Amino acid sequence: MGSGIWKRDSFVGTLAADNAAQRLQGIQDAIEGHKIEIVDRREDNTDRAKARSNVEDIINAHPDLNLVAGLWSYNGPAIAAAIEALGKKGKVLAAVFDEEEGTLQGIANGTIQVTVVQKPFQFGYLASKWMHELSTKPEETLKNIPPNKEIDTGVEVINKDNVAEFRQRLAELKK
Repeated sequence: MGSGIWKRDSFVGTLAADNAAQRLQGIQDAIEGHKIEIVDRREDNTDRAKARSNVEDIINAHPDLNLVAGLWSYNGPAIAAAIEALGKKGKVLAAVFDEEEGTLQGIANGTIQVTVVQKPFQFGYLASKWMHELSTKPEETLKNIPPNKEIDTGVEVINKDNVAEFRQRLAELKK
């Protein structure tokens, strides 16, 4: 990995989806001006077996590849399985999205380096809270809606240092 240029790939169900296109654009913006080259992008049309075979195909086609990114939740486990099957753990790094168990296991065992997760429980809580407040005190509640009509619940970055604590919190939320 000391060649000076990082080579990476992106994997996703379909780039036609807004969230995938936005995530890919975010990656492109973040790597601009750095010595990182995107050598391929692969879609799998939400086929999990295809997701894994895409990763295997790209790693085999680019022996100097050192970083992969998965843009949809199931890409993390597919990437982890492919990296492990090909014996590339520690040689090909992985950054993914969402908190599927296979992704969290990949982080815990060092196959995946990082995942970015949203807060779906917070989405549900806030939606319920706003519905309740709109039904019980509509005028006051309407005044509290942000001018841009958006509420950002934030994201969380999970890596080997905090994956155990995150899994514990997630288990508590699912009870």
